[in-house]
Amino acid sequence: MNILELGKTFRALQNEERLNILRLLHENGRMSVKDIVKATMFEQATISHHLKLLKNADLVTVNPEGRFRYYSINFEGFKCIIEAIKIDFKDLVVQSIT
Repeated sequence: MNILELGKTFRALQNEERLNILRLLHENGRMSVKDIVKATMFEQATISHHLKLLKNADLVTVNPEGRFRYYSINFEGFKCIIEAIKIDFKDLVVQSIT
């Protein structure tokens, strides 16, 4: 993951509604759009938009089952983000010293 991909991820995380969706997914394990709509009282189109951005940032995964799509947190995606931050900051420190 490079610095540009990290920027996309941070933009996805800077929205309060998306953070709320991530909190719900963390608490419930996996949820359908319908479940998230019920829990947040936002419209289905709004939730779908936020889930698309979270998925594009590798923060959630989607598993289709029948006519429903279930979303859950992508913990591997979060691990990659943490590792990328460690590497980028390590490189910045090394560059500032030399």
